[in-house]
Amino acid sequence: MEAAAPAAAVAPAAPVAPTAPAPPGLLQRLLRRPAAENPDSPTGDGGGGSGDSSSSDSASGRGGKVGDGAKAGTPGSGDPDGGANGKPALAPVSFLTLYRYASPLDRVLLGAGTLAAIAHGVMMPLFAVFFGDLIDAGNNSEAASPQAVLDATGSVAWKIILLGGVSGLLSIVQVFGYQTSAQRQGVRIRTLFLKSLLRQEMGWYDQLDSGTLTAHVTGDVALIQTGIGDKVAMCVQLASTAVTGFIVAFLNGWKLTLVILATAPALIIVGGLFGKLAAEATTGGQKAYAKAGAAAEEALSLIRTVVAFGGEATEAAKYDRLLRRASKDEERRAHLSGASIGVSMFIMMGVYGLAFWFGNKEVRADNLSSGDVVTVFFSVIIAAMGLGQTAPGITAMTAARGAAPRVFEVIERASAIDATDDAAGVVPSSVEGRLELRGVDFAYPSRPDRPVLQGMSVSVNKGQTIALVGASGCGKTTVVQLLERLYDVGGGAAELDGTDVRSLNVQWLRSQIGFVAQSPVLFTGTIRENIALGGGIQVVDEPNPSGGAPTRRVTPRVVTDADITAAARQANAYDFITALPDGFDTQVGGKGAQLSGGQRQRVCIARALVGNPAILLADEATSSLDTASERTVQDALARAAATRTTVVIAHRLSTVQAADAIAVVDAGRVVELGTHRELVARDGGRYRRMVDMQTLTDETEEERSRRGHDRRHRAAALAAAGAAGGPEGAGAPADGVADAEAKAAAKTAAVDDSAAGVGSVGTTDASSSDDEAFAKPAVDLATGKRVVRRALAVNMREWPFLLAGVVGALGSGASWPVLAILYSEVLVLLGDMSDAASERVNRYAGGFALLGVAMAVAMYLQIAMLSIAGERLTLKLRRAAFGSMLRQEAAFFDAKAHSVGALSTQLAADVPLVKGLTGETAGNIIMVFSSIGTGLVIAFVSCWKVAAVTLAFTPGIALGGFVQIRLLSSSDVEVRAAYQKAGAVLTELVSNIRTVTTLGVQREFLARFEAELAEPIKKGRLMAITSGIGLGMSELLTFCIWSVALWYGAKLGVDGECDFLQTLRALTAIIFSCMMLGQAANGMPDVAASITASARVFALVDRVSAIDATVPLPPAEPAWASSEQRLTDVVFRYPSRPDAPVLSGLSVTAGAGATVALVGASGCGKSSTLALLQRLYDPSAGAVTHGGINVRGVHPAHLRSRLAVIPQEPELFSTTFRDNIAYGVAHAAGTADAPPPVVTDEVVVAAATAAGAHDFIMATPGGYDEPVGQRGASLSGGQRQRIAVARALVRRPAVLLSDESTSALDSASEAVVAAALAGGGGYGRTTILVAHRLATVKDADAIAVVVRGAVVELGRHAELIARGGVYAGLVRDQEMDA
Repeated sequence: MEAAAPAAAVAPAAPVAPTAPAPPGLLQRLLRRPAAENPDSPTGDGGGGSGDSSSSDSASGRGGKVGDGAKAGTPGSGDPDGGANGKPALAPVSFLTLYRYASPLDRVLLGAGTLAAIAHGVMMPLFAVFFGDLIDAGNNSEAASPQAVLDATGSVAWKIILLGGVSGLLSIVQVFGYQTSAQRQGVRIRTLFLKSLLRQEMGWYDQLDSGTLTAHVTGDVALIQTGIGDKVAMCVQLASTAVTGFIVAFLNGWKLTLVILATAPALIIVGGLFGKLAAEATTGGQKAYAKAGAAAEEALSLIRTVVAFGGEATEAAKYDRLLRRASKDEERRAHLSGASIGVSMFIMMGVYGLAFWFGNKEVRADNLSSGDVVTVFFSVIIAAMGLGQTAPGITAMTAARGAAPRVFEVIERASAIDATDDAAGVVPSSVEGRLELRGVDFAYPSRPDRPVLQGMSVSVNKGQTIALVGASGCGKTTVVQLLERLYDVGGGAAELDGTDVRSLNVQWLRSQIGFVAQSPVLFTGTIRENIALGGGIQVVDEPNPSGGAPTRRVTPRVVTDADITAAARQANAYDFITALPDGFDTQVGGKGAQLSGGQRQRVCIARALVGNPAILLADEATSSLDTASERTVQDALARAAATRTTVVIAHRLSTVQAADAIAVVDAGRVVELGTHRELVARDGGRYRRMVDMQTLTDETEEERSRRGHDRRHRAAALAAAGAAGGPEGAGAPADGVADAEAKAAAKTAAVDDSAAGVGSVGTTDASSSDDEAFAKPAVDLATGKRVVRRALAVNMREWPFLLAGVVGALGSGASWPVLAILYSEVLVLLGDMSDAASERVNRYAGGFALLGVAMAVAMYLQIAMLSIAGERLTLKLRRAAFGSMLRQEAAFFDAKAHSVGALSTQLAADVPLVKGLTGETAGNIIMVFSSIGTGLVIAFVSCWKVAAVTLAFTPGIALGGFVQIRLLSSSDVEVRAAYQKAGAVLTELVSNIRTVTTLGVQREFLARFEAELAEPIKKGRLMAITSGIGLGMSELLTFCIWSVALWYGAKLGVDGECDFLQTLRALTAIIFSCMMLGQAANGMPDVAASITASARVFALVDRVSAIDATVPLPPAEPAWASSEQRLTDVVFRYPSRPDAPVLSGLSVTAGAGATVALVGASGCGKSSTLALLQRLYDPSAGAVTHGGINVRGVHPAHLRSRLAVIPQEPELFSTTFRDNIAYGVAHAAGTADAPPPVVTDEVVVAAATAAGAHDFIMATPGGYDEPVGQRGASLSGGQRQRIAVARALVRRPAVLLSDESTSALDSASEAVVAAALAGGGGYGRTTILVAHRLATVKDADAIAVVVRGAVVELGRHAELIARGGVYAGLVRDQEMDA
């Protein structure tokens, strides 16, 4: 070992407007518009930060660690958020560039779809010509015989049917071509984006927020896919329709064409203006809903912290504030949408009146026939509105052009360190494992002006172990990252076996290294799958038969079950894994949440060892382990290190004293180097001072030297056994004490504290029947009636809006059959050349304008009023549902059905569905029944036989309206839903990109991602076929109904049963009414889904919490006698695992002002004890008292106001240092019942200083107002833990509960924090500590050793040492050797 001297020190959519159904599909096209994007749909934002928090070093490569005073997020090359942080926004790409990644097959599909869309667009103007011929034939009944009229009508009818058939076939080709091509390109872009992410270096990730990357796939790629899909086809079709329509109109009557065109700008201006305003309101609402969703998700993710610090009211108020902001925007959008549709209908009816008035004059002047008027009128309307309706497609294409640069730039970015390039770099034939840093200078790319390493030189030979120790932020983790080549050195060199790592193949290099991080990261899947991820790869350069460069083949290394079992035994994980019900096939849950911190860490150690790497890098690899497990794992690591080079980073010095060399690092340089004995012998040395801080006993130097000799002898024997391939069970405990502890851990492995629910939310299976009912409520007729009544009752305060909306719906529905009367009367009167008929046409023209006024008012009332009522219902239920979540007991969140994702989705997706049972749906149903009822009466009174024939085709008409609107409006939400699972894989990958990179499992995640994309591709292809066929059939049927009904009417005219007016009135009355049914159905949510969602929401709202801290406080707080904490004969099982005992008659007392420490193996019940003291759970038997009062009889809020909790895994909120430290005391305005104490800045600073956090906080640009990043992602683990300590101290609690509060701290920081915790602030604080580092508890007033849920030893440190029992054995394992 050697070290050179360092050179220097270092919204819900509004109902779709019913469209005036004249010729087939005509007025559907005139008024149809895409539904507004749903502001309630869950966002795809991932977590914050730029990858997993696997680095313990405050100077590590995370995006600007606060410890170094740098800010994350400075855009670098390939920044997908161009325009952020002052960088100019990326210019939109051209439209054709959107198809950059189209394959030859995609281009063929696009070509066929484009030709079909152009031809399809010609069909409607041609129909207008034929329809005019039908009108001329019908109006010629007085001049020609009835049979001649029938013959003429039949001839035109067959042409229309043929036209419908061709239109249907073209629809199929158009839809299938564009939808299939867009799906294929969307998948390809997503895959290329992921491949680019997998190859990027960490320096690039440091400058980004992982949430932005996942948003680009969930949002931007979806925009691109929408902008190259069926909306483009619709634009092409509508453009073709517009061109053809104008040509037809001018050829048949140029004067009338110009008159109608004069009104077109008004429609375009109104639609554009209202559309812009509505889009702005929708965007604002979406952003506010996204913020509200993020706030809710954060609160639920950190629910233990929220509950512990009494933050329920604060989180509810924050959520409500964001919801109200969103609701205000949505109500504004509702007014604008209603006004837009209403004004558009008024103008449309005015155009009808103007056109028929001027057309009547032209007919009287013998310039046009009645059929010509109809042809010109509908041709111009079709053409003008066709242009107007290209707006959604143009908007989609514009959005795609804007989103594409952010995605394409990432795809095409070349990585500085590409781990996916098989051909790059040298692959040595063998590896010894000698590592060396020579004169290395380094600064993280995110903060190049802050050097981390300056002239660092250190080396380790093959098979040796070197330990790096020092304060947080000194550069230890940076050394490891450079050896893995996560970054490249700025100066000097990092070498493996004398070769600069920059010249080696990156994949091969990392496959030679096993890495264990301080914060263990597991991936969704089984324990077996997670361990197998460490298998690494095999790189083989095969000779090229042609004599050229060798062919390199990279394949995953095969990992057998025997390899996995052996690795688990080495890591001391085998016993707890096999104790689980599913053994190695146990699902670990998201981020490994089904396992405790210690269990996760042991699985990670097994993962690092399974590939038998030549080099092992361990960054605080045993920080979360109890003493027995730590010693066993250390022995296993020592055995594993016998044949490999090992670099260890540790704060717990007992874990590194057997190392061949220990390097003390300070400010990026090695300041001391030597063996443990050599460094301890240096009086006044830095390492010696660190050892003294962690010394637990008063052993003499001779006794310590003798014990050290024994330990080194055992380590040497273990190393020899490892080198010789020792027995499979060599990782077994070495003595009786350790054996007892190991067995206890194995016995309780399945109910480890964190796994059972004290840690992460939503980790275990639900067991209670009410939770099962909550997850899957029964849906039957009785349930449907009950939830509808309940929804109406909740919405009843909005009765003025509901009443106005119902009146509007009645009027809106009835107006369409009335329009049919005016429409048919005018078409017939145009063929009557008498003056009386002309006068009547003019009166009817005015009638269109009056009807337009009525329709405008009715539609505004229906759309605006019912949307507002529904939005307010959603607001109430979201608020109530979130409030219910916040008040539930901890056992509720232990259920798998109540995971954070499930609860967040319920707020975002289930709650908005409830309004489908009241306002919008009720209004649509009333509108439809009003329209159909009025239409049927008019039709059957006019000519019942034509009405009956027409009704036979109405299912096709309804289907036509539904499919056409659905095709135009469904893209974005459906795309998000289809790719949700693939997005989950991407989110997990990006959130843990460092772990993915160090493991070299890019291929594994790419395979998972592609597998998840297979289903959306399959569904997309089926949807394209179904949509195409559905649209084609509906268009055919729509054409047929007009031709068949008019032909049949002519036949009845021959028999004298119905004249042309009666036929036309009956036909249009039914068609107008039934088209309302098809289009209204598109706006109606699935009733079954609404009922199911409503049942879930109301079950949640009504659920009574077993431990509710939000109920009104009693008039007076209990008369606390003291802060004594006592558990007497406590028996406890987690509700989610009632067959697994956790505490078995545990009794322990912490007197007022005393400090009591709980020590023992992972899973013995220590954290469960703290949970009971907080009353997160109630015991099955026994009593828990606070100041002599049973906690069951105390309001939980009163109880918790006297407590402060420091969790093992510190959880921070995405806000500032100040707000995090003052959380629970200074952030709420308070109520009359419970005004919170006011915390001044001086108190916050004092708490931060006591926790050792003040200095690094003040080193940041914003000081105490600096954001900590997404849940503290900008901080190192030690920094987060110090903020959590400060948050507890600022409350000046009567009782402090600390669960491994110093596990991530270096010795100096640990001493500062320990002093702060032990001081009690001078006001008699009772403190209960849970710790594995026994140095932190040796001064406690009492130490309780817990085994299998019971206290087996109790006393002071010296007393327990003198007994020579379990505690004494734990101390010996952690003691420093001489």
